Amino acid sequence: MIEVNPIRKNEGSALVFVLILLLVMSILGVSVLSLSVSENKQAVHQETKIKYYYSARAGADAMAAYLIKNPSMLSKVIEQSKKGPAIGSIDGKGFEVYVTGTEHEFIIESISYGVDGFEESKLYLTMKENNILDHAIFTKDTIDLKKTHINGNIGTNSAAMNLGSSLINGNITLGIGASTVDIHSAEGYVSSGYVVNKLSEPIYLPDPNSDDFPTPINTGTIRINTNDYVDDLVDGKLYAKIDSIDIGGNTEFLVEGGGQVHLFVTGLIETKGTSSIITDDYTDLYIYSDTNQKISIRGASSQSNVVVYAPNAIIEFNGGGNGNIKASFIAREFWGPSSNYTITQSTGSMVDLNLSQSVGYYRATWSE
Repeated sequence: MIEVNPIRKNEGSALVFVLILLLVMSILGVSVLSLSVSENKQAVHQETKIKYYYSARAGADAMAAYLIKNPSMLSKVIEQSKKGPAIGSIDGKGFEVYVTGTEHEFIIESISYGVDGFEESKLYLTMKENNILDHAIFTKDTIDLKKTHINGNIGTNSAAMNLGSSLINGNITLGIGASTVDIHSAEGYVSSGYVVNKLSEPIYLPDPNSDDFPTPINTGTIRINTNDYVDDLVDGKLYAKIDSIDIGGNTEFLVEGGGQVHLFVTGLIETKGTSSIITDDYTDLYIYSDTNQKISIRGASSQSNVVVYAPNAIIEFNGGGNGNIKASFIAREFWGPSSNYTITQSTGSMVDLNLSQSVGYYRATWSE
């Protein structure tokens, strides 16, 4: 009979346990090491992926910044994209940028590539045209409303505006130089539910081109009916030119017949006395001027729909009495009347505004 020493038996068990423990620890150690290496590789991969993402984003953002500052270059950039991309790199990571779309809305596509030439990240940035006709008034510089009440938005490239005793039933947009004090001051004039915004870039207001208004209108004309110009209409729109609008007394400058009339005025625009510029219910009137002189307008019917685009002029609006007008004014400066007059924003559209150049763009949405 063989006797087993209990001590040695325990020592053997302890040895076996130690060996098993070492084996388990060894396996765990390898697992932990593998997990650590795996996590490290994943972290490095994630970091690299993020770098390629921001490389693509930087490419799109650089193109956006260029076209915001140079909106007139959009058509050339779109044409160039048909032939090949704009290229660049950041931190050694290359990207390609393509631009497609129209003058009113376009998409910047940016693709970043790895060292092996494979695509790593792709982003899309949708750019939209600034909508100055989403305003009752927009100016490069001064807005002085005095007692004018506004149903609609107003905006300026300037840091502030003189709102007098006005009430704004709409949003206010101030220029990039607006301070916190300017913003808080403007907030006291907007109705509940509306806000004061600040531009990130000045809005560009290009001059209208008289060559884009080929149909001549006789001097002294005070009534334009689109039915008299059927052969000159383009998709229901008349693009015409007149040397002045200079009326007084109780004269009405009437535009009627339906559709749209886009009228470039080469000289004076002045309505005196109780005269006014009006339309019928079926016609929209767009008045354009590249003059840097003062434009004097007394009023119009609340049933009319008038847009005045004069980016270099001072518009002096003297409505008189307690009337109201449906219109939008785009100018260098706007001076309102001392009387309690109401301006309701027109329903003009940027797509219809007859300009050779865009008024500029903003970054709308990012997508992958």
